[in-house]
This record gives sequence, structure tokens and C-alpha cells, in this order.
Amino acid sequence: MSKPHPATIRALTSAEIELAASVFGPTLDVAAVTVRRAKFWALHPWWVTMAPDGHVWCHPNGFNWAADYAA
Repeated sequence: MSKPHPATIRALTSAEIELAASVFGPTLDVAAVTVRRAKFWALHPWWVTMAPDGHVWCHPNGFNWAADYAA
């Protein structure tokens, strides 16, 4: 395994907000959602992306982190 990336927390991009709004409509508070390159819990598998608390969590050693998922 390679060295983990530093923890990163970012808000949704404007393209991600547009995409989420097209799927969830007004039921999702997009301003409250963040994307995090960090473990949600100590046993967070590196290959899993999860959103158990309304935020998107990508393992720091995982391959699934993106600067913009709507790009």
C-alpha cells in the first residue's frame, strides 16, 4: 500500500450540485454535503466509498477520490 494522501474535505462542486439536484431534487441539502478523503472509521476498507452520515467518505489509500465527480 502506498502512503496515504493527506485528509481533504471539500464542498460539492457546482457540477456535482447540479447533478445531485437532478437526482434528489429539493430533498437534499447540497450545501451541507462534503466529500472527504479520510476514513469514516478505523476499519474503513480502502476500496469502499461510503456516505453513512450524509457526507461522502473516500479512504485515503483508495483509488476513488476525485476533484469533481460530475466532470
